[in-house]
Amino acid sequence: ERTMEAGMLSIQSAFKPQIEVFGFGFGHVLVNGQPLTRWDGALPRSLFFFFIDRPLLTRDEIFHAFWSELGSKEATNVFHVTKRKISECISSSIEDGATYELTKYQNGYYLPNERVTRHYDVFEFSDFYQRADGTDDPQKAYDLFRHAIDLHSAPFLTSIEMGWANERRASLQQMLIHSLSSASRLARGFGDRTRALDYALRALALQSTSPELHEVAAGLAPEKGRPDEAQRLLDDTSAGHALEKPPFLVDHPPQHPPDPPALAGVPP
Repeated sequence: ERTMEAGMLSIQSAFKPQIEVFGFGFGHVLVNGQPLTRWDGALPRSLFFFFIDRPLLTRDEIFHAFWSELGSKEATNVFHVTKRKISECISSSIEDGATYELTKYQNGYYLPNERVTRHYDVFEFSDFYQRADGTDDPQKAYDLFRHAIDLHSAPFLTSIEMGWANERRASLQQMLIHSLSSASRLARGFGDRTRALDYALRALALQSTSPELHEVAAGLAPEKGRPDEAQRLLDDTSAGHALEKPPFLVDHPPQHPPDPPALAGVPP
């Protein structure tokens, strides 16, 4: 039986804790709806998010990401201490006297432990993105891209500056840019030019070097009463491209309106 509680998941039972992980922004964790804030240091927290973000890991991959400068024996010792701290943090948040491991080791890989239920917003974002990119239905793609955009509310794990996190952050941002660009294109096709402009501007804020996005946003901005933004976009030289001004920004000499056509039977 499921009952709705705070957060993304409901608490199903006491013996199968639910861990909700929010990877966009600073990074937050709920265990059975309650914030997990005691990490016993930055390293257990970082390794926790690494395990969550990569549900299939070898020991070599872990050691390379965290302790590449240590020898195998020393890295193994630090790893087991850190992994034990993660277990203690989770178990102390559940308070039923049991010990809960985040992962299990099987056939040379660290895998999710079935004794806890996970939910991860980054995986939900990726699922929406992949489904949107793979469908031929424009309306379905538009809806899925918008769901993905809503989930990516901030850059990935801004609290962790490590190689693996930085690479993941950059990869997810590229997925967001593609989602925004696609949503802008689809919104234009549906005649929703206000949303089309907003999505294009948001994509440009993340990737100012796209001449296509510059032209799209500059073409839409004056329609929505925002010509200054259009001019700013065209003046942005960070792309290294000489973007051609659209007709509404080209300086023309003043023109007099043409004379009205002569009416039959009326002298000029």
